[in-house]
Amino acid sequence: MGYTLTVPCRNKEAQAEMLAFLDEYYREPETFIDDFEDGGCSVPHGGPFAYHKDVGEHIGIDYTSWAPEKDWAISVIRWIALRVGDRKLLPVFEEEDWGPSAEVPYYIYDGTEDMAIRLKDEWYGKGVEHCKKWIYVDEHGWNVNPQDTPMAKFFRFFSREHNEQLHNELKRLSELWDARKE
Repeated sequence: MGYTLTVPCRNKEAQAEMLAFLDEYYREPETFIDDFEDGGCSVPHGGPFAYHKDVGEHIGIDYTSWAPEKDWAISVIRWIALRVGDRKLLPVFEEEDWGPSAEVPYYIYDGTEDMAIRLKDEWYGKGVEHCKKWIYVDEHGWNVNPQDTPMAKFFRFFSREHNEQLHNELKRLSELWDARKE
């Protein structure tokens, strides 16, 4: 069994710019983590995708259900969405009747489920108390509270050192992305 995560890009130009950037600068985890082996994750690409048939202006990652770098794939997709992704009116705190809806960056899980991206600086503390344990990300798309999230039991966490290396890789991509506009 496999999965697909996709980012609907703002337009074809944004998609092309990001794909060219990723082609030049994206590194798979096994290239910068010494004891890491390929775990069944594709590099970000423009399609076709395994579980999302509407290719359009999307960038996505396919991965197997046993992929140890699933969290990495999700983080990279969030990183892409924060830079070139479209925004959509979505409930910020899904499954909460009281919660606000907002134009937020998002990604699509398996071609069917829109997943809002909650930047911690914008949304943390704006929900009811139990929402503080949901996934919030920093400006790099990195989950800033992974050990506390209800979904943590489904993720295969790396060691603290690996997590730091993965987070640093997202920061490296952010710096390179920002530098191209200078």
